[in-house]
Amino acid sequence: MSGIHGALGAPGPISCLVIDDDTEDQEIFLLALQQSHPTVSCSFSCDGNEAVKLLESNNLPIPDYIFLDWNMVLSDPIDCIRQLRALQGTAHININILSGEIPMITDHDMQELGISKVIRKQGTIPDLSNELRKVVVTG
Repeated sequence: MSGIHGALGAPGPISCLVIDDDTEDQEIFLLALQQSHPTVSCSFSCDGNEAVKLLESNNLPIPDYIFLDWNMVLSDPIDCIRQLRALQGTAHININILSGEIPMITDHDMQELGISKVIRKQGTIPDLSNELRKVVVTG
């Protein structure tokens, strides 16, 4: 997998958006990301609708990576991905599923939705950091 550098493939800082309704999981993700990629910036949203509104309003730059929790109370993940993909400038984004359990999703559905990878939430920050090293390409 080739890495995307900065918005729309331009050289620059790498950014990611984490969509997860559990703020503790957001904090764990940030700690793991800081271990694996200290220069990557990270933004957070508590649900899919909020993330779409932030990106639509240009209050948040289009990220290079999105990590979406598959099991959120207020957001259907498939609907969220479709809404994200419908936004202008999102075709290049690596959308990754982050979940405590591997979701029941076919390879066909992953391809159709443009999901790059499914990542299982890890038991420790170093383990999650190792998983992020495999996904986020910084140079």
